[in-house]
Amino acid sequence: MKDKLTTILLVDDDEISNFITESLISEMNIARDVSVVTDGRQALDYIRAHPVIKDGEKGHILVLLDLNMPVMDGFEFMEEYQQQNWTNKVSIVMLTSSSNPKDMSKAKSFEFAGYLQKPFSQDDIQKLIVSRDFI
Repeated sequence: MKDKLTTILLVDDDEISNFITESLISEMNIARDVSVVTDGRQALDYIRAHPVIKDGEKGHILVLLDLNMPVMDGFEFMEEYQQQNWTNKVSIVMLTSSSNPKDMSKAKSFEFAGYLQKPFSQDDIQKLIVSRDFI
């Protein structure tokens, strides 16, 4: 089992989707903190500054990453993420509403810990958390 799930970081530029997802996750009480950023650059900055990474605190960060965003999209985020040494402290789950075969094919070239198709439910999140032993 990984360290306690400290933070769930939602990375998505859709405000309505963020509100719904943040509410779903907060109700589940599966992490100490649920945070939201709207692009991949903000996500990288958030992770770098998080005490689990910066200070070596115990814990684990679960990132729910949308693919299509301005500034830095999910694929660009993954390219930078995979150059870091965070794999034992951070797990990335791809969020998508895309049914584009090119997106899915490209996604397979990255090391995602899982996939969630939007819209998703608390049950979908719970199944993912349990199947990947995040908590």
